[in-house]
Amino acid sequence: MDKDLESYRSQLASNPDDAEALARLESALIRSGDWAGVVALIAERTEGVAPDEAEATWMRLVINLEERVAEMEEPRQASALALAIGVLWEERLDRADEAMLRYQKAFQLDAANLQALQAARRSYEGRENWELVLQLYNLELQQTDEGLAQRIGSSKPQPQPLGI
Repeated sequence: MDKDLESYRSQLASNPDDAEALARLESALIRSGDWAGVVALIAERTEGVAPDEAEATWMRLVINLEERVAEMEEPRQASALALAIGVLWEERLDRADEAMLRYQKAFQLDAANLQALQAARRSYEGRENWELVLQLYNLELQQTDEGLAQRIGSSKPQPQPLGI
């Protein structure tokens, strides 16, 4: 896979307009789960293009990633990807409403994904919705307390027979 990625990158370096190499590189990054790599690639490719064209490119990526979430069987992986999609909606497409839906989905898929709560909380802080900020802090505290209790509970030493 790494060899393929380097080959696609090399093709793009020699011909930045090679749409086929770009599509193969994007596909390979998505298959490998390198979400940061995909975002970096698209960010680089949309730099300096018309805003409408950039938005269409980001939308295409979001749709592609949404399909991946629906196909994933492992909830933690699906949750991490849903969170990444939420960040794209918020930061690249300026749609906090859509981002919030993905943050909720990420948390529903994996309640241990505190990053989803934190992302939602930051979004509400930016909109100065202090009531929801407080609710999310409380939910995060509850999840943290439950997680800590589970870890402590599972690491308790088991009573040893006294040998009587």
